[in-house]
Amino acid sequence: MSDRRILYPLLLTVFTLGTFFPSLFNGFVYDDHFQLVGNPYVKDFRHLPVLFTTDVWYFSPETRSNNYRPLHMVTYLIVYKLFGLNPFAFHLLNVFLHLCCVLLFWQILGHYVGEFPSFIGSLLFATHPVHVEPVAWIGGTPELLHSAFLLLALLLYTRKAIYWSLIPFAAALLTKEPALVFPGILIADHLLFQRYPHRKFIQWFLPAVLVVL
Repeated sequence: MSDRRILYPLLLTVFTLGTFFPSLFNGFVYDDHFQLVGNPYVKDFRHLPVLFTTDVWYFSPETRSNNYRPLHMVTYLIVYKLFGLNPFAFHLLNVFLHLCCVLLFWQILGHYVGEFPSFIGSLLFATHPVHVEPVAWIGGTPELLHSAFLLLALLLYTRKAIYWSLIPFAAALLTKEPALVFPGILIADHLLFQRYPHRKFIQWFLPAVLVVL
């Protein structure tokens, strides 16, 4: 492994943590009080069946939703069981998830461009102001979590682990609805780069359809 392969992720980690370090000391705001602090279903493991069989706002009968995000709520449940209602722990989770996304993004870019351009692109991704809301707001956890799953799925796909990529893709679908765009991303990748023979690429979609259903 070259020195750059060690230096680049180290620098990305330093810049990511340095950029979002102040957010660790934020408290609960806005929807955090509704979907976390006041949500009894993310405070006891006996509610796991409910989380996987109902919509994300089931705990609030007056709120109607078709959103199905069990892994989002399970993540809150795990952090709550480990640290209680400590906002620092939930903010630390978000910063960690963003760092995972940055490092995965860097690995993925390496399949399309050279080492230095992939580092610069990932550095911009790590520190861009567009990420402030999901990283600094506890309610942004599902954005970060499903993005990490999708980036892992894409990394596995680019590394020829085509069928293994279905596992994090399924996890992303259980976290937030935008994960449905992933097949479209792979179609674009296939048309532009022909990473796999057409037959093998089509075979990926057969189990992917089952995952979506």
